[in-house]
Amino acid sequence: MDDVKWMRSLLSHNVRMPLSIIQGYGDLLEEGKLDEDKQKEVVTKICGNIKYLSNILKLVIDNDSLSIEYKFETVDILDVIREVSQYVKDFTTRNEITVNVVGSKDQIFITADRWQFIRLFYNLFENSLKYMGKKGEINVLVSEADDGNILIVYKDNGKGMPAAEVEHVFEKGYRSRTNLGKPGQGMGMYFVYQIIEDHGGTINVVSDVGKGFTVKMLLPVNRNL
Repeated sequence: MDDVKWMRSLLSHNVRMPLSIIQGYGDLLEEGKLDEDKQKEVVTKICGNIKYLSNILKLVIDNDSLSIEYKFETVDILDVIREVSQYVKDFTTRNEITVNVVGSKDQIFITADRWQFIRLFYNLFENSLKYMGKKGEINVLVSEADDGNILIVYKDNGKGMPAAEVEHVFEKGYRSRTNLGKPGQGMGMYFVYQIIEDHGGTINVVSDVGKGFTVKMLLPVNRNL
């Protein structure tokens, strides 16, 4: 895939959901039926999605061939996940999808690029919301593994994908045959894999038709800043 197609895929995959969320919240404000507190909440979510879009554009404009320069810092990974879940709350509420974020502690810190993990979980949530339909459930469990690393298990109860296709899920541009009718570029899980690998972690997927989609990520607590 050449650089132009790569950039087009990045933009296409990453801007669709935040733009839709901004439009949805904008429509709510335009209706004028929200009280002052709800208006402030909606504006906060709109600003969060605008910031996400701004970062995506910066990623495309500032990096040759989309090579990523990471900015590592100490990050509360639970806070990141909950932040992203709030960005997509309008979608999950309208589709009656329950999102549960559970940690073995109130705060779990890792050394990471906060923005890239926002991008990572945006991609995971987008995939779930695109393919799982209504009245579903997304569970994100974060805990300390026996070896001292951090284990993140992201799981939805959607329709899943054929087990035989799982080995291809991280390939750039790969799309499951069961989802070819849905919009998308097949880039989401590739982005997720790239971010986890660049943070020194490991990732694997477990899925089958009718059994949902589970992503297991193991990350080191610390890495050189």
